[in-house]
Amino acid sequence: MQQEGGFMKIRATYTQRRSFAEVVNSGQVAKEKQIVYKALQQHQPCTRRELHHITKLEISSLCRCLFDLQNPNPPQKPTIEIAFKAKCKITGKLVQYYKIIEKGGKDE
Repeated sequence: MQQEGGFMKIRATYTQRRSFAEVVNSGQVAKEKQIVYKALQQHQPCTRRELHHITKLEISSLCRCLFDLQNPNPPQKPTIEIAFKAKCKITGKLVQYYKIIEKGGKDE
């Protein structure tokens, strides 16, 4: 991995890029984002680990979903945000709690 412009530049093999493209094209990514969003609607604020227990999605998939929901492609606006940071009820470590951005709220 290389640091480039504040972002980590990750070298991915052809097979890794192809596999990710297949997952995106299959609709799995969109489906997982929907699962995470619905879980947040019912259980917010929530940590990644709590979302993992609720949705049964791998934490790596959750991280991608949460990032995509916070940083959508323009002109869409973010649908979730970090509500606060606090100790996790499960691990006792400082973690981020996520919540849904209410319509008519932030940035509108």
